[in-house]
Amino acid sequence: MAVHRSPRWVHHRADHNAVGARPTPAEPGVNHRPMSPTQILSLLLAPSAALNITYTTGLLARRSGAGLHKAILTGAGAAGSSLGIYFAASAAYK
Repeated sequence: MAVHRSPRWVHHRADHNAVGARPTPAEPGVNHRPMSPTQILSLLLAPSAALNITYTTGLLARRSGAGLHKAILTGAGAAGSSLGIYFAASAAYK
């Protein structure tokens, strides 16, 4: 009695990470290289800078006589703008 065996390239849930299993094909035009430590630190720099801009802008607005809610919105707007500029620049750099 012959046992039916599927070809090696057929993926099953049980052998997804099995030795000899073929990786799924990547989408065309997508680069799947791992990020370098410099790129990771650069991406971590963006939220750090945005947080500092948020605090500074919010404190300046509050000390200038704005109410608490307006100072928070001003700081959040400044953080959103700075993150938008940062990520637009990093996307254009690619």
